[in-house]
Amino acid sequence: MQFIWDNLAAVVITSTVVLLLLASRERMLEAQIEQTANSYIRSQSTAFASWMEENLLQMGDRLPDENPLVELTNKDYTVITEGGGTRTVNLTRRFVFQQKVQDPADTTQTIKMRTMYRLDSLQTRTIEGDSIPIFKLVRWDSLAKPSATYQRVAESPTLISYFKVEMLDQCGRTIPTSKTCNGAPTINSPPENCVEDPTPPGSQCDSDDIYDMRVRFAMVTPFDTDRETLREVYYGSTLLLPFGGSSNSTTNN
Repeated sequence: MQFIWDNLAAVVITSTVVLLLLASRERMLEAQIEQTANSYIRSQSTAFASWMEENLLQMGDRLPDENPLVELTNKDYTVITEGGGTRTVNLTRRFVFQQKVQDPADTTQTIKMRTMYRLDSLQTRTIEGDSIPIFKLVRWDSLAKPSATYQRVAESPTLISYFKVEMLDQCGRTIPTSKTCNGAPTINSPPENCVEDPTPPGSQCDSDDIYDMRVRFAMVTPFDTDRETLREVYYGSTLLLPFGGSSNSTTNN
């Protein structure tokens, strides 16, 4: 009888030790997965922000007498909240600008080029109980030639949860979309001379109001774990456009 009890005690102790080792191993694996996901999303967001910022700073290059903003279209998307309700988030669906570049066929000449950023590949992810739309942001370029079409140049991972582009005047006010802006993109007064804008909301504005551009986006991690602490990486940058006074930028991550 004592032999049986001794064996039962040994089995219980061994099972407890094995369970503890398995639980410890599972926690270590989750920690490694989370570390990998965090490292991936940080590197991807940094690389994506770098090439996008470099490209956006070329907006209006060599176009002193034209409006560089071609299209800025926003769209509302639905987020399903944890309690079953809904809310909307306003994102930039399409953003198109133009510049002049060296003509590939004749390097002594310049040619107009349009660049388009567009949100594609709608998916959904559950982040902290909310079901949110996830996108891929694709960049397209088109040279101003007969029958020219847009060519895909670059794209982000399908992890974009937020993307918003806003044109700002020299006082930091948001400018209406390209449908209500026109005129030459020149800046005639320094920012310190800013005064309250007397123009009623929704009225037409001149493109010389465009002084800088605010770009914000967020990326989610490629996969989830139960213990995950970092779920989204946020990026924001205010770019002082060349025709607005400077090609420098102020960035916050």
